[in-house]
Amino acid sequence: MRVVSLSDVDVFLRRAASVKPIGQIPGNPPLQHILQVQREIGHAVAALQERLTVQTQSLVDRFPNSRLGRDLALAARLIVSRVDVPVIKVSQSGYDTHSHQSAKHRRLLTELAQGLAAFRSALTDSGDWNRTLVMSYGEFGRRLAENASAGTDHGTATPYFVLGGAVKPGLYGETPSLTPLDGGDLRFTVDLRRYYGTVASKWFCVSGAGIVGESHDPLGFLL
Repeated sequence: MRVVSLSDVDVFLRRAASVKPIGQIPGNPPLQHILQVQREIGHAVAALQERLTVQTQSLVDRFPNSRLGRDLALAARLIVSRVDVPVIKVSQSGYDTHSHQSAKHRRLLTELAQGLAAFRSALTDSGDWNRTLVMSYGEFGRRLAENASAGTDHGTATPYFVLGGAVKPGLYGETPSLTPLDGGDLRFTVDLRRYYGTVASKWFCVSGAGIVGESHDPLGFLL
């Protein structure tokens, strides 16, 4: 599996074009690894140049001018251009809100909502929404009780969401209860492995057990 990280496709293509190919150099495994990465970048450049059309650049104007908005615009361009990329990861930082959470959360969730709304609109218009699945994930949740800095500290359970034309809307799992708590934290009601396993088996049609370590009953959020 090849992974390419980029934030600006035009800059990526321009810089990658300046890298000159180097022939095989036997007997040097670290250098061989570097050369293999260079070849993989070359494959990615060729795929992007072949499929990423100039016309899709107009999609950028439909997205908010934030880091997340720009990343989602690039993701939409890749999808609409039929670039052969099975998984695209975008991220939004700032949720580690140990202080002054209210204003930060309002800004972050507004940015998230606007970006995803533009993403859905663009892919619906292009006819690609039904073949697209958006799934959220995070490293940790937040505690329920406010701390002394008008924020919250690291918690355990947290909600995730999925979007897409093949998603059946609804709440999967139990509504979070404020009682009883586990040391001040919410108690999770859905095993995270079921979440990942569902996407693996129902969307990618591969064994979820091979990813999460054992078989789990899938959740019902995919058609």
